[in-house]
Amino acid sequence: MRIALPVPPSTNVLYRNVPGRGRCITGEYQRWMEAAKGRFWGVKYDMFDVPVKIKLTLPRGRGPDCDNCLKAPQDLLVKMGVIKDDNRKHVWGVSSELGDVEELIVEVMPA
Repeated sequence: MRIALPVPPSTNVLYRNVPGRGRCITGEYQRWMEAAKGRFWGVKYDMFDVPVKIKLTLPRGRGPDCDNCLKAPQDLLVKMGVIKDDNRKHVWGVSSELGDVEELIVEVMPA
């Protein structure tokens, strides 16, 4: 599976501490999640029933560092039913790199 998504916010700004409530999703992360979920409309895919590897390609020159963009796309893949979970039983590898792309390119393949 391959899909283009908006560049996610850095992992550093996905959650914030709220007194009396604990860790909560930020507005920036919520807006990204909604925009990214919209990219799945009309895309046909089945949930992977085998362990997967995930490759992320980010645009050069803008956005978070490669290692700070791993969490949000994985969470989205779980939420959209592409993978069952993002734990080590289901995801055997995640890589990220910079490339000549306009948006985040997410590729999911059997491990």
